[in-house]
Amino acid sequence: ACIESLKAYSRNPLIQGFVVADPSDPDADRCLPDNARVKMIVTDPACSLFSTVNQALQLADPNSDVLILDWNATLTPGALPSLQKAAYSSNTSAIAAPQQVLPGGDTTSNSHVPYTFNDVPCDVTLSNHHKNIEALPLFYSGGTIDLNFASFFCLYIKREIWDECSILGNEKGGDGQTDRIMCDFVRHVLGKRIVYTSDAVVL
Repeated sequence: ACIESLKAYSRNPLIQGFVVADPSDPDADRCLPDNARVKMIVTDPACSLFSTVNQALQLADPNSDVLILDWNATLTPGALPSLQKAAYSSNTSAIAAPQQVLPGGDTTSNSHVPYTFNDVPCDVTLSNHHKNIEALPLFYSGGTIDLNFASFFCLYIKREIWDECSILGNEKGGDGQTDRIMCDFVRHVLGKRIVYTSDAVVL
């Protein structure tokens, strides 16, 4: 489903996709679109996320931005341009995060949104569990929301920001720490913002 949601974008000459797989999944390439815009990269499972993404970026246009998409994520129509628009909404914006919608019946929804009904889909990007919502103005009229953390489930990252974060490639934290380290670095060292947009929906 993840690859299917990328197929429409993969026909765009300005977009190139890289599917990262490890050697334990020999059939992963069977679901790739029938064009050269999406390629398979087989990598060492011990590689950090930064190392893995950098392998892909060596094959990509040096001016291209980065979209990190978990294999459990499915882009809905219009999600990618909405994320790009949010990332470029100001000079201080560095990373854009979408609605991350869990299906009805997911038992983890309540940890993120305490009063949600478990039988309906729920956006968990704005999360009570992560405590990741920055202070909003008293009279908030909608639009992007500043976050102090967003997971690598789906993130749109400006290329210059990713390049600035390349020094984090040697970190030894597990998957649960890598995104936290990068978010803190972007905010506190680079002085940039992580923004949430409800216009982009990723299932």
